[in-house]
Amino acid sequence: MKKRLLYMDFKYPDYNGNSIYNLSCLLSESLGIETEGKPVDLNLEKKKTILILMDGFGINYVKKLNINQNHKVITSVFPSTTASVLTTLFTAKTPGEHGVMGYVNYVNDLGLIMPMRYTFSGLDINDVLTNLKNFNDEFYVDSYLKKTVKKVISILPGRMEKSVFTNQINGRDYLSYKIILSRGYSTARFVLCGIDHTGIYLLPDICINTIYRRLCNE
Repeated sequence: MKKRLLYMDFKYPDYNGNSIYNLSCLLSESLGIETEGKPVDLNLEKKKTILILMDGFGINYVKKLNINQNHKVITSVFPSTTASVLTTLFTAKTPGEHGVMGYVNYVNDLGLIMPMRYTFSGLDINDVLTNLKNFNDEFYVDSYLKKTVKKVISILPGRMEKSVFTNQINGRDYLSYKIILSRGYSTARFVLCGIDHTGIYLLPDICINTIYRRLCNE
């Protein structure tokens, strides 16, 4: 019996100007922090930048929804895990530079750990490793949001609030929420909170991303 080989249409990350890494370089330089990478070719000459992160919402979903807006197709980084991408996005470093590869990393003297929660794999408590090893001793997470003198605000799910990882990748000013877009005043509050800011970064929770994906599949 002949063996069948399955081939995947693997998209290599384009770090030469057309990936999330290059987008992060553009965001960093728009805030006055120079990078070593090549910024993606987008126009950010407006006074305010609003970045909405839809985890896993790729170009395939945009095509399914027939969204008739101008868009630029870029690649992710490798590995394309949420933890790795978020770290790249707010540090302008590739995964090979910052070291956060995914939800679970192997560290020689600690074993399996979860960088986003900085705890041992399987534990339901955040930041239990802070007394054993400093986060930045293992990962090079140097966020440009902390270096810029411009006002930037991040709006994050409550489950990410005040963790070591969140504090490292975000700037000095961020808000958290439990359920976003559930009521009109919540949305208005987030917009008004960032009215004086140059950059507003919004990370919808996983439940919102799931709703959009189901809409695309119907």
